[in-house]
This record gives sequence, C-alpha cells and structure tokens, in this order.
Amino acid sequence: DNQKSGKHEGVLISDVGYIKSSIDRIEKTLEKLEEKYDDLHTRMTKVEQKVDDHIKNKTLHKGEKQ
Repeated sequence: DNQKSGKHEGVLISDVGYIKSSIDRIEKTLEKLEEKYDDLHTRMTKVEQKVDDHIKNKTLHKGEKQ
C-alpha cells in the first residue's frame, strides 16, 4: 500500500512540475508578445500622427486641385 501511495505521490509531483514549467513558458511567451504589441502600438501611433500632420499641412497641398 505504501509503495502504491509513494508512486502516486511521485507521479503527482512530476505532473505538478510539468504544469509549472509549462506555465512559466507561457508567461515568457506572453511577455514577449506584450513587448511586441507595445512596440507596434507605439509605432502605429507615430504613423497616425504623421499622417494627420501631413493631411493638415496645407502648404504641401497648394498645387493640388480640390
């Protein structure tokens, strides 16, 4: 009985370790994705601002017919 119980505990400890390492890998992946998202968001905001500035700059569009 003790041998079966010990084996069962060993399996549970192993499974918990595997789950913990999997969660750690997922957290690292999420951190990388968050960094990429933040960078992309910052870049997109800059592009939007430049486009807005360009559209509002009437001196660039003097020669164009509207």
